[in-house]
This record gives sequence, structure tokens and C-alpha cells, in this order.
Amino acid sequence: MTMSTLEKSDPGCWSRYRLTVEPTLALVFGVISLFGSPYTDLCIEKACGQLGLDVETCKNDEISSEKVHRITSTITLWRVIIDTLPGCIMSLFISPWSETNGRKPAIIVSLIGMTLSQGATAYMSTIKSINPYWYLVAGIPSSVSGGAILTILGCYCYMIDVSSPKDRVIRLAVLNEFVVVATVITSLLAPGLENLGYPAVFGTTTALLTTALLYVLFFLPESIQIEKEKSTTLFTTDHLIDSFKTFFKRRPNNVRGAIFALTGCGVISLLVATGEPDCKYLATIKKFDWTISDYSTYTAVGYVVQALGTLSGVFLLMNVLKLGEAASNLIIQISLLLSSLLTAVATTPTMFYITSQLRIFYGCMGPLVKGYISKLLPPHDIAKVLAFGSTLEAFMPQIGAVLYANLYNATVGIDPFAIFLLSSFMQSFVLIWTIIAMIRLYYGKKSNGGRIDTDQETGDTEVAAMKDVEVAFRSENAEPLDL
Repeated sequence: MTMSTLEKSDPGCWSRYRLTVEPTLALVFGVISLFGSPYTDLCIEKACGQLGLDVETCKNDEISSEKVHRITSTITLWRVIIDTLPGCIMSLFISPWSETNGRKPAIIVSLIGMTLSQGATAYMSTIKSINPYWYLVAGIPSSVSGGAILTILGCYCYMIDVSSPKDRVIRLAVLNEFVVVATVITSLLAPGLENLGYPAVFGTTTALLTTALLYVLFFLPESIQIEKEKSTTLFTTDHLIDSFKTFFKRRPNNVRGAIFALTGCGVISLLVATGEPDCKYLATIKKFDWTISDYSTYTAVGYVVQALGTLSGVFLLMNVLKLGEAASNLIIQISLLLSSLLTAVATTPTMFYITSQLRIFYGCMGPLVKGYISKLLPPHDIAKVLAFGSTLEAFMPQIGAVLYANLYNATVGIDPFAIFLLSSFMQSFVLIWTIIAMIRLYYGKKSNGGRIDTDQETGDTEVAAMKDVEVAFRSENAEPLDL
């Protein structure tokens, strides 16, 4: 009996109580959290060494400090591109391929690549005199295997497979809490491990990924019935074209504009979430003279606050305040905009702490947006629209890395916190777009008697129905993605 069969016969037995991919995703995000800041510190140290200076001299000399920060920012930018771009391209084909060939192969292959890359980084960190650009080579195994993007995508697809529609939001919330707990623990461990040396840090990340790989190989059953009689071609564009047509086709009651705006919320929020972290760490070093211990404490506090916000946000906004998905989403967007604006003008670490925590309900955005989209669409279109949105989101880490790294390099000598002005600009754009779309949707519903006819659609109606699979994806970075 397959998992999908078990779910249909008794959804509650499986969906509500049994752990599946939660440990795997927690370990992966724990590695992402643990890897980020020490890797940046390692690049700074080696960049200083290439200039013939020690780290303290680099910090105290303004010209050397700016040069080292630009080198480090460029290296982290290219590391993001190398790690994620192939995974983005693969994600366009892996999701439909895995529906007939199984979810586990993609997860296993990507975990193997990530493990090899972390092991290579651990080895290279023992070399005292090395050009930091060589660390980019260590990312190649992760890159060619799809890396964290395919692992995360595979885990989300797996979770959709084994959860019933009734329990899906709860399961995703639990999955998010596993991720938050893992990131908090690893971010707090990072300074102590770095004191033991960089090999200890990257040796630990290698061990964590090895544990995740062994768990998937020996303890995680396949979530779907593998259909051997169907084609196993990986690189086919049929599903992409189908999703594209479904996403852009005309719909009554101004629904299409609302879909565009809601998808834009997820895309822009992920762009900011994946673009900020590396530059944010460098900015705090430059502006507040923080160490990795200071920054790790800050990120741990942020994760805890976000976890509390994720747990209480939906209940508070929708049950206590009686707000709908649209109004709740707008409130969250406004809080993100205020957080970025106020953080950009923060002059003290205390102010930086406070303004950053205005993002408390950020983790609620994903479930609210996806839940609202699902209410605006007929059942056979939900998976295609969400899949197309996930495809757009998959490219945000590269775009975010390029935008933020180049802006940081241009403004590091003027104001390192200028990166938050970029965040506020993009958030204000999507906020205005969403408000206009919601107003148009309101009048569209009003003209139709206050309801949306999801089955009466115009445009291209010759779209084949897909399985009820909602493909959800959130980038990687040092901060947990919203589920």
C-alpha cells in the first residue's frame, strides 16, 4: 500500500501524527543557517590574507576594509548563483517528473551533492594560504545535483502527497516550526564552533547532511506509486507550457489581476529574504563592528520572534480580529515595509533589533497567500498556478544576490544599510499593486452578487486537469523561508 492510498483510506492516521520529511528539511535549513556567517568570515579572513594583512588590520584600515568587503560580497554572490541557478532550471522539470518516478530520487541526489560540497569546503578551510575564490569550486557538486532548491522542493512535494487538504496547513506549519527550531539551534552553535576552527563548522554541516541523507535512504518511504508504464523523460516542456497558459488566461471578476498580485507578494518577499542576509551580516560588521557571535544572537532572536508570529499570526488576524486573507496579507506587507524603512535608518544595535522584529508575521504570508489563491481558482487550476509561482520564486535567490551585492558594493563606503532601502522600495511596489488588485477584485465580486464563479472562466479552457498537488517552494538563505 502506498502513502497516497493510505491517506485516502485514513488521512488523519498518517497526516496528523507521523513524521516524514520534517527532520530532513530541519537539518538542511540548519546547515544553511550554520554555513552562512562562518563562510563569510572565512572569505574575509582569506581576502585579508591575499592583501598581506591580518583581520584586525583590515577592520581598522578603511580602504582595506572596503576592498575586502567588496571581494567577500562578490564571492558570496557567485556562491549563491553557483549553488542555485542549476537547481532553478532543474526545478522546472523535476516536479512533474517526480509525480510518476517518485519524490525520493531528487531528494537523495541533491543531498549527496550538498554533502560533497560541504566536505570539500571543510577540507579547503584547512589550507592556510588560499585565494578565497577557490571556495567557489567546492560548490560545484551541490550545483550540478540541484542543491538545496531540489531538496526543499522535493520535501514540499512529499508533504503535499502525504497530507490531506484538511490537514495541509497544519502540517506545513509544523514543518515550518521544525525549520525554525533547527535554525535557532545552529545559529547559536555557530560562534562556538567557529572558535574551534572553520573545519569544525563545515565538518558539522557535512555530518548533518550525511544524517539527513541516511534518514531519507533508510527511514523515509516513497510517497507516491511509481508509474513505470508512463514516460520517464525528465526534460519535457509540456507541464511548463500548461502552467504558463493557466496562469495567464483571462478570468472573470478581475481574478487574474488578484492572482498576479498575490503571486507577486510571494516572489518579492522571497527576493528580499534571499538577497538581504549575506549583505546584512557584512553591513552589521561595517556599521556596528559586530562579530559572528553578535550576529548569531541577533538571528536567533529573529527566528524565535518569527516562530511565535507564525504560530499566533493566523489565529490573531483571522480568528481574533476577524480579518480575511486579503486584509491579513495587506497588514503583513505593511509591517514588512515599515521594518525595512526603519531598519534603513537604524543608528544603534538596539534600534536595529527592534525594527527588524516588525517582521514578526512574515511566516504567515505563505499560507495566507496560497490559501487565498486556492479560493479564487477552480480545483483543476490550483496546482498549475502554484507551480508557476514556484517556478518564478526559484529564480529569486540569484536575482536577489545580484541586486543586493551590487548595491552593497556601491554604497558600503556611504551607508551599509542602504540595502534596506531597496527592500522597502520593492515592498512598497508590491503593496500598491496588491491594493489596486484587491479593489478591482472587490468591484468584480460586487458586480457578480458578491461571489466569484471559479467555474465560469473565459479564454483558453482546453487545459487538462492535474492531480491535486500544490507545489510550494521557499528559497535558501540564512533565514527560514515562509511556509
